[in-house]
Amino acid sequence: MKRVAVDANVVVSFVTDRDANQMRRARELLDEAERAEIEIVISQLAVVEAAYVLGKVYRLAPASANLKDKPYQ
Repeated sequence: MKRVAVDANVVVSFVTDRDANQMRRARELLDEAERAEIEIVISQLAVVEAAYVLGKVYRLAPASANLKDKPYQ
């Protein structure tokens, strides 16, 4: 299976509406992973960076950025 490394920008693009094209591509990646076409790999640093950006720049509380509750279909 193909592995795809994602960075904080992918997470931030998925959670926010800062750029429609980036959000669409992030959704496509997650859809591909859900269909087991790819495996997404994300470093701990990218997770921490995404959480920091979402909190400081977008003022999202940690619970607001919970990806498992984010509808993406």
